[in-house]
Amino acid sequence: MKGIIQIVCDAVATEEVHDPPKFIRGVRLNESGVRSKYNVTVVGVKSPGKPFRYAEANTVVTNHDLIIVSGTNVDIERFAGLDR
Repeated sequence: MKGIIQIVCDAVATEEVHDPPKFIRGVRLNESGVRSKYNVTVVGVKSPGKPFRYAEANTVVTNHDLIIVSGTNVDIERFAGLDR
């Protein structure tokens, strides 16, 4: 397609994380430190009964949300293994 650039990199992954880690719940993403502490980016959030939404700095995640995160496989695995 003209005008679209696709970048493919084996070092970056995007994964669904069910039951988000406790530290990220109930606070804005920009206050959670998720990027600086775990080197992953929350790309989107799917709350039960609500449509998918792209994550923004002021997005607040709840314990029942499904979140979409992006980062390296190692960083995503470390983040996904945190205390729930």
